Amino acid sequence: MKPSLSAAADAVQSAEQALAAGQTGRARSQLDRALSGLLRLQPSAPRDTLLAQVHLRLHLLTQLDGQRGRSEQHLRWGVSYARTAGNGPVRTLAQRLWNDWQAARTSGA
Repeated sequence: MKPSLSAAADAVQSAEQALAAGQTGRARSQLDRALSGLLRLQPSAPRDTLLAQVHLRLHLLTQLDGQRGRSEQHLRWGVSYARTAGNGPVRTLAQRLWNDWQAARTSGA
């Protein structure tokens, strides 16, 4: 299957539904699928916006699983893509997650 923004957006939407249903494994699978497709597309603001969303969601999932190193890496990638994409709401989310992570790190959590 050829990667596309719409297929990645559908996978992100499916991941959101899975998360709402408490199906974290299915959500992770959908996010991984979206990530794989997005990385094969040419850089663009819409692609980078979706990449930011995917990485930020993967940050939260890996954080819940106690995978601190992977969680931090997804957060850093998500913040970077959010900054390059220039999408206001995604950038705001990325900044909030970054601030939360920084606060937890300095408090020793």
